[in-house]
Amino acid sequence: MEKKRAALMRHLIKQEGYDDHTLADDIVHGFSLVCDSPTSSVLPPKLVPATISKEDLHRHSDKASKALRYMTRSSGDDELDKGLCTKTLAEVDKGWMRGPLPWDELPVGAAVSRRFPLSQSGKVRPIDDLSQSQVNSTVNTFEFGRIGQLALQDITKHAYANPFVASLSERLVNSLEL
Repeated sequence: MEKKRAALMRHLIKQEGYDDHTLADDIVHGFSLVCDSPTSSVLPPKLVPATISKEDLHRHSDKASKALRYMTRSSGDDELDKGLCTKTLAEVDKGWMRGPLPWDELPVGAAVSRRFPLSQSGKVRPIDDLSQSQVNSTVNTFEFGRIGQLALQDITKHAYANPFVASLSERLVNSLEL
């Protein structure tokens, strides 16, 4: 089924003349959390350089992970904690992450990020804090990315041209909390 979804996305991108021709493949193969972020050719250019290197991240990660271990605690809400655990284990089952791993079995240089639950529209949403672990600081970005007026204008423009995309766009816009 996933191959069909990716093929449909590729078809829609081509049919609609969307400039980010590699988007479907990027989603299928995943995005690197460190180094250079891919460019879409859709957003305005803006260089935001990394503030630390990947090597520095690995060099300092053992101390940072140890500090995180002692900071880890319950959210204070048993239902949120259970929901987070359930969602996390589902991601493990899908192969999106490994775990649970005992702290002493983490590879040397592993950058561990805090994960916490957020209640959103009655559902538990897992949030990975990649800022605290400094993973975000290793990324070079080359475009000004934002969700908001620019993206909604683009969605609306394509929606008028294609009823199928209009239906998808309406659902996307309704799901966004701006």
